Formats: sequence, C-alpha cells, structure tokens
Amino acid sequence: MNHAIIVVIFFIAVAGVIFYIRKMEKQRTEALAVVAKQLGCEFHENPHHDFQSSFDYFQLFSKGRSKKIKNIISCNNPDNTCDIFGYTYTTGTGKNRSTSTQTVASFSGREFDFPDFDLCPQNILHNIGKVFGYQDIDFDTSPEFSDKYLLRGKNEKSIRSLFNQRLLSSFGKKDSLYVEARANRVIVYKPYQRVKPEEIKNFYNQSKEVYQHLCDALSS
Repeated sequence: MNHAIIVVIFFIAVAGVIFYIRKMEKQRTEALAVVAKQLGCEFHENPHHDFQSSFDYFQLFSKGRSKKIKNIISCNNPDNTCDIFGYTYTTGTGKNRSTSTQTVASFSGREFDFPDFDLCPQNILHNIGKVFGYQDIDFDTSPEFSDKYLLRGKNEKSIRSLFNQRLLSSFGKKDSLYVEARANRVIVYKPYQRVKPEEIKNFYNQSKEVYQHLCDALSS
C-alpha cells in the first residue's frame, strides 16, 4: 500500500477517535447538567478562577500534572456546601504516560475544623510499608476498621479524638472509600473511577453520609 495512503488512513482514524471521545464527553456533560437540575443544584461545566486552587493541600491534588476539574454540580445545603466534579491528572511520560480520572465529592462548612487526615483502603503495599515505619493509625477497639483502612495524619492525638467508636463503626460498613480532610473541607472519592451520571445521586448520598458522620464525631 502506498505510504501516503497509510498516513491518510492513520490521520482519519485518529480524527475519528478524537471525534468519538469529544462526542461522549459532550453527552456526559449534558447528562450531568440534567442530574444537577434534578437534585436542585447548580451546574457549571468549568470552574471559576480560584476553585481548583482551593484543593491544592489535598493529597489527591498533589499528584501528576495537567490537572483539570470539569462538570461541577454545586449544592448549597443549610449547614454546608457540596461540590461534585470530575478531576483529571496525568502522570508519566512517553509509553508510561497515564491519565487518571475520578469523580470527587467535596463538602465544606464554616462551623467545622477537622484535623488533617488521609483515609484509604489498606492494601498489601501498605502492610509492607508499615514494616519500614509507614504511618498507620490503628484502633485496638475496632480491628475491623484497622484491618480495612489506612489512616494517616500529622496530629495523631486529634485524629484519634475525632475517630470515636461510632465513627469507626460507620466506616467499617463503607465500600472502600477514600476520604481526605483539610480544615473545614472534606473530599470523598474512589481513585480512577468516574461515576456514571445515573449513579451520581447515590454517590452524593453516600458521600454526604460520610461527611455527616465526621461532623457528628467532631461535635460530640
């Protein structure tokens, strides 16, 4: 086959893939706008100028480059504000280049000031890391929680005070959620997983329940 024809076919194929991806992303944006309306929330395809920078101190947002937030569902509740959005970042270069996308729920309330912590499902690498001094705050009163989750943070005393028995029990029933807290803001997500538009309401309710448990623990 003529080299020029091969090049043309290649570029047509690439253009087709790009067109398909853009079409799917447009459909997702339109579907999320509908979901936002159903929830009685506002929808913004792109964040305002300082929205993304407000997450700079979170561990999730310290990874990679080419970071982008898109499709924001903003819900103003009596005691807090919730934003649900897609977050994408890139790691590696060349053949090792990878783009990670996840749906994040962020809650903030002026009345609360949480100790900074990162909570994630525990895996075998964490267990190996603990042998070499990798921090994990465990609780003798809740082996189920300690076996399931890795909990880290600078102020261990404050974190232990926050994670009372009721809060520990509530997390023991959750499905492998990642939770991070910084001051008055909490984010909930599952890395590398983008929630389908039809599942956003369930994700919102599940994340809101996590945030409420944290608020109740802080108030107790």
